[in-house]
This record gives sequence, C-alpha cells and structure tokens, in this order.
Amino acid sequence: MSAPMTAVRSLANEPQIVIPQPAGWERDPENESEERRFAMANGSLKAGRIASATVALRTLQGHRDPATELESVRVRTEKDPGNTHVTATDTEVCGFPGQTVHFTRTSDGLPSADETLLVVVVPAADETHQVAVTTRTTHGDDPEYQRAIGTILSGVQVLTPATA
Repeated sequence: MSAPMTAVRSLANEPQIVIPQPAGWERDPENESEERRFAMANGSLKAGRIASATVALRTLQGHRDPATELESVRVRTEKDPGNTHVTATDTEVCGFPGQTVHFTRTSDGLPSADETLLVVVVPAADETHQVAVTTRTTHGDDPEYQRAIGTILSGVQVLTPATA
C-alpha cells in the first residue's frame, strides 16, 4: 500500500517529520496540540470502529542516551495499568535509534484497542528530541487497518533540520 506523504508541523531547530497518509485517513486538527503535532483518523470507519494515528514531538534539555530514553518509554508503557500484552522491538528510523512497542490499551468507558508506539530518539547539540508515532485501532485483526498502519509506521521519515 502506498500513500501520499504529509509533513508534520515543526520548528526550524526540530527534526522534520513526514508521515504517510493512506487513502481514507483524514487529518484531525481537533486532536492536535503543542506536543501532539499531527493527528489523523480513518474517515471511512464502520460504526463503532476506531483507527487513528498521532505524531508527538518532545524536546528534552541536554544530551540523553538514546538507549536509556527508549528503555524509559518501554518501562512506562509496561507499568501503565491500562496496558497489557506489551512487547518491544528495537528499530532504526532514518539512521536514528528507535523502538516499536505493541500493546493492548483498556480505558474506562472505551473499548480496548491495539496500540503501536514507534519512538525515535534524535540527539542534537544541547537537547534530545523524542518523536512518538502512535497508532490505535479497536479492530487490530482487520486486514485493511493492518495494511494502513503498516504503511504509516514503515513509511515515517525523521530528518534533522540540516537534511530536511
């Protein structure tokens, strides 16, 4: 599945992020904020189904060890009482260290959802950036959603400002 690429809002000194936007997935600006830079949802959902993707960007002061930052994200995910079946896999995105964390999320009043969190750590001179792409669906076994989420997660690009 191929998809057009969409640039995520960022400042000049921040990593430039580009994310695939599959057919049927529409931008959801109501769910965007200073930290959550981009949100989209599948606009052709069947009743009761949820499928969304968000991109968050955090800037941490000082140089941080990428392995330590990734471990911290995994541990927080495991310790959250709403998360079960947590698995993590180390990865790399555009040469930067990352980790993909899969889990099932249960929240009060909402159906349980399969979530995948792709975290990428981008070191800079006096700071460290964390890019987090989160996908969520209430029907993780649906082949259409699997293809779309696979396209999103495998196609994310994270570039330093100098290479954007």
